[in-house]
Order: sequence, then C-alpha cells, then structure tokens
Amino acid sequence: MARLEIETYHVPVMLKECITYLAVLPGGVYVDGTLGGGGHTAALLEQASDDTRIYAFDADEKAIDHCRIRFADELQRGEASRLVLVYANFDSIAERLAECGPINGVLLDLGVSSYQFDHHHRGFSFRHMAPLDMRFMPEGETAADILNSRTEQELTQVFRDYADEPQAWRLAKAIIQRRQLSAFATTADLRDVVIQQIPPQHQPKTMARIFQALRIAVNRELERLEGTLHSIIPLLAPGGRIVVMSYHSGEDRVVKSLFRKSTDTLTVVTKKSVEASPDELRENPLPQTLVVQGICTDTRTLVPGNAFIALKGGQFDGHDHIATAIANGASLIIAEHPIATVSTPVVPVLIVQSTLQCLGSFGWYHRRRFTIPVVAIAGAAGKTSTKDLVAHVLASSMRVLKTQANYNNQIGTPLTLLQLTDEHHAAVIEIGTNEPGEIEILCAMVQPTLGLITNIGKEHLEKLIDLDGVEREETALFDWLRDHNGLAFVNMDDERLQKYATTFTRCITFGVETGADIHPSIAFDADVRPTVHIVHGTFTLRAPMRAHGLATAYNATCALAIAWAMHVHPANVQGALMTYEPPAAHGYARMTVEHHAGLTVLNDSYNANPESMVMALRTLARYPATKRVAVLGDMRELGSAAEEEHMHMIAEAENCADVIILMGDEFRRAAERVDSPHVIFHETHRGCATSLHDLAAPDVAVLVKGSRGMHMERVLEHL
Repeated sequence: MARLEIETYHVPVMLKECITYLAVLPGGVYVDGTLGGGGHTAALLEQASDDTRIYAFDADEKAIDHCRIRFADELQRGEASRLVLVYANFDSIAERLAECGPINGVLLDLGVSSYQFDHHHRGFSFRHMAPLDMRFMPEGETAADILNSRTEQELTQVFRDYADEPQAWRLAKAIIQRRQLSAFATTADLRDVVIQQIPPQHQPKTMARIFQALRIAVNRELERLEGTLHSIIPLLAPGGRIVVMSYHSGEDRVVKSLFRKSTDTLTVVTKKSVEASPDELRENPLPQTLVVQGICTDTRTLVPGNAFIALKGGQFDGHDHIATAIANGASLIIAEHPIATVSTPVVPVLIVQSTLQCLGSFGWYHRRRFTIPVVAIAGAAGKTSTKDLVAHVLASSMRVLKTQANYNNQIGTPLTLLQLTDEHHAAVIEIGTNEPGEIEILCAMVQPTLGLITNIGKEHLEKLIDLDGVEREETALFDWLRDHNGLAFVNMDDERLQKYATTFTRCITFGVETGADIHPSIAFDADVRPTVHIVHGTFTLRAPMRAHGLATAYNATCALAIAWAMHVHPANVQGALMTYEPPAAHGYARMTVEHHAGLTVLNDSYNANPESMVMALRTLARYPATKRVAVLGDMRELGSAAEEEHMHMIAEAENCADVIILMGDEFRRAAERVDSPHVIFHETHRGCATSLHDLAAPDVAVLVKGSRGMHMERVLEHL
C-alpha cells in the first residue's frame, strides 16, 4: 500500500527542463525548496555525484514522511548520504544553509501537489468537502479564520492581489453577509457563496481562483517567496542557478520583478517563460486544464469530448466498453480499476472506488450551481405521471427540466441533473426506491426545495418489508425538506401521510376526498375524463382534461398545489391541464384509451403495484360499457405479501369487471384458491388474447395491467 502511495503522490512538472537549467555539477550543493512527492529531488540524485549534496525542504509533514519512505535507501547511507530532508518552509533556506558554503542551484516549484488536492482533509480543493484549513504547517490562522475575521475591504484585497479575481468585491460582500448567519467552517460553505453569486459557466474558474487566493494568504506564500529569493541570492556560488516554476500571475510578478532588480548580480538565462512541452501535456495532465464536455455512461450515445463513466451492474459492466469509448472520442475515462484491455490509454483515466457514487457526485455538484426551484416527486405509485403533469403545468410559465421517462434511480437522477442549464427556471425530478436508504441518497443529490409524496402503498416489499418500511423510506423526502427549510406538499387523502402536515413550518396540503389547502372538485365525463374545478382565492379555474382515469384527477390535484405555490397564473394552469396528454405509448402505456380488434382497451400496462392496480380497476368500473374485462398480470416485488395481495386483487376485480383474465405465477396460485365463474387463467399472452377475441364486441371495455416484467402489452400485440 505504501508503494502505491509513493507512485501516485505527485507527478513532477517539467522535470527535464528543471534539471537541464540547474546544470548539476559534481560536488555541488543543491536545494529543492519544495520537496512534495520527491520527483525533482529524485532526478537531482540521478545527476548527482557521490560528493554532491542535496537539501530538500517542505513545510508539509506528510511530504517529508512520504519521502523518508521513497528515499529510504539513500538516507540509510548515513553521513555518506547525498540527501538531507528538512521539515521547514523554503523561507528558512538561507538560515538553515548559511554554514554549508556556496549553493550551486535552487529549485522552487510553487505549485500545490496533486496529493494535497486529492487528499482533501485540509481543504485545498473546492471539489471535496473538508474543513477550511489550507495550512501547510499546523500553525497560524486557517482559511476559515480569514473568512470569519477579515473586513470586506481586506477580503477584496486578498482576492484581487492573490488571484486577480474580477468579482472580488462582490464575493467579499457576500461572505460578510453569509458569516452573519453562521461562521465559515467547510469548503462547502465557501463553495455555496460562489454558486449563489456567480453564473454557472464561470463558477469552476472563480472557485479555483478564490481557493488559490485563500491558500496564498493563509501560508503567506508571496511574502515568503519574495523574502526567500532576496535571502538566497547572496548565497549562490559563481555560476549558481535559481529555477522557479510559477503557476499564477502573482507569483510570476514577484519573481520577474526581483530578477529585474537584481541584474547586477543575476543573469536571466531564459528571456521568456518556459512552458510545458506538448509531449508532457499529453503524458501528464497536471500542467494543463482538462476540458470535459458532458458525462456519458453508454458508448452508443457518447459524443466526442464526453467523460465516460464505466458503471457496473448485475447484467452489464461498462469497463468492457472503455476501448470503444476512447475510439468514439471520450476525453476522460472514469473507472473502478485499471483497464486491462487498453495497454496505453490515449486519454486520462481516473480510478475511483465507485463509479456509481462518482456519477452521483457529478450530479450533486452540478445541481449546487443553480438556485432555481427544484421539485422532487416520490411515492409508491403515480410518480411518473404526476411528474409529467406537474412539469407540463409549470412549463406554461417557465422553462422546466424534468426527469425523462422513469429514470428515477441513482443512475438516471444524476444524468438528469447534469442537463440543467442557465435557461432552466425550475426542475421537476422524480425519485424512486427499491431498497432502504435510496430516497435519502437521492435527496442529498437533488437537494429539492419543494417535495411531494404521491402516496404510501405496497411497493418493493422484498426489501422494504411492509407498509411501515415503505413509509419510512418514502418520507425520507419529508425529512430532507424539514431539515433544509423546504416546502412540503402533503396528501391528505392518504391515511399514512396526513399526520406529517403538522410536522412542518412550511407545508401545503392537498386532497380530492378530504378538506385541504388545495381541494378541487372533480367530475368525470362518460369516458372517465376528469374536469377539475377549484376556487382558492384568486386561484380559480375549471379545466376539462383529455387524459382518462381516476389517477389523472389525483395527479391534477398535485399539479394544482405546486402551481399555486409557484405562482403560476390560473389561466396558464387551466390551459396546461386542458392540453395535457400522456406520453405516446410504446406498446406499453399509462392509462391510454386504444382500440384493438373491435375492443376498447384501457392500456395501463406500463407497471403495477396494489395501489395503482386498484385505481385502474376503479377506472374500468366507471368506463361506459356493456361488459368490462380486466386482464391482469402479476404484481412483482411484494415479498411475503404477494399471495395475500393477489387474492385481494381478484376480489377487487370482481367488483369492477364482468370477466377477469389472469396471467403469472402469483395470480395462478391465487386463482387456484378462488371458485369464481368470472376468472380465467392463461399461461401466455397469446392465450389471454385468444380469450379477448372470443369476447370482442362494440361495447366491451378491457383493462390491461401488470408489472413491467410481465410485459402485458404483448397481449395487445397478439390481438
């Protein structure tokens, strides 16, 4: 493990150029003032004779410990060792080496090592959550101390002098306002200020400059640099050399100014700054900026410039497609292990512990760039159709990003968030779960400002166990909103959700069957299409809808509550409700009315759980027909409750349909226990279709519904 850390601590920058300009002489004395991972020191040792002496300084104790391991063989030579490690800042070089004779060469690499950025316990990088420390040595004030104590003018000067930040005053003012609420403590606190003040496209560079400025201020880097150069020039031997690698304009100004003032004692060897060669920029990504244009997890949709994240699942492994991603123009590969099939990758490769978590972090980070309203939709049933209707209504007044289809898991959610742009005024994000803890993870990623739970019902009971487990999992959204002062929408028609209305300081209740803040009246026409009517102060409208079914009425109530809270004009809401149509069917559908082989079909075959199947059956019962037929497939993932729920569903179907056609192992077992002339069981989709052919007549209405894994749309394909 130590060996791995040695190899990855830091990649030295411009190694060849540094050694060339130092022109190492036998018997000389050389100083590496910024040891870091020891890359430059190792190169000096390769050039050094037995009587050469190399003093390597670093203010970071971790770097010294690292190099004690790396150079153990050299250090064990005792007095014969050519290397001395010094745990001190480079501004003590003159003091420490005053008795060592003339110095032949000094190297100062003023960059922060990649190790310090990647190991984020001291807060050097805005990309990681960490304490706002930034000290190389454990003494003096921290970055948090500076942010919490300096005046607006002093902070402005820090950002201007040390980073040339064009928004220095604006950010300093925002920092003063923010710390009146609570003190700065972590990198996230500072990052949030930048996110709130700076447009998204400029945030990464602004954050880099602000963090750089604070690091320089904390460690007094420019003062130390100027003092160091002044003090070591008199110690140089005739022909001795100073090589300085600077990374920003402040350092550059200090170095060039001092060199110009010292022309009586120094000769500038390079007339202009030396930059990294094209070969190094290809082989070592550290001296350059990596530009990534989008994130992709599927090589079939990869666009040149995308970063490819190699996700792993039960039936797939993105690592098998990395070579294809590179061939298709990926700018970065993110993987969980080195790529065995690609001997020499031509693009940077980032190895992470979990590519799934990495994708989630990208989504989380991008989401934090925006301060728009974000609505999270959770619940046991109806999430996708509610999300679609809410987004449609909001889109009547603003540009809305919404979850596509039902991409509501830990892959689809961050990919949705990554589509946010400055053009969006709001987002409607569907969040789903199939195991405990997933809603909490997605809430942390989405950071909703508003949230709605459609209902609590029997879903994914294999892992959520029972209704109590479902409630605990789904109401994690309410926990997030409560902890972050979000606005909760509580369904008063749901017995398990009603009680949460009293737990919020910011809450809007809604319902169809009970009194609530938003309580429309609903009427259905002969084709079970709802007309929604609400009188709520100036928020008054009446909207006959094109979509069918009881669920549509409930979804519209959710949309009304959110639209009212977001101040959408009632005329816009009315128009949106009247024009809404469910997404076009792809074989499977969500409660669309279709006509097949002389039958009127309510195609609700997309998915099913007990709550949604009951709603669909009750819609069938209202639909005008002389005969009603329910074609039902198994409801999956019900665990130990499966037998009871399928028996209950047959009883519910007998109250709503004249003929019940069943399919699937669970319904087969339930049907064997039911003595009913109305129940028909088939093993295949074709068998179900055959029975429907026998029942075909102009006034027959058919409901087709089942879990996604049952593919009940295939019944219609056989008609």
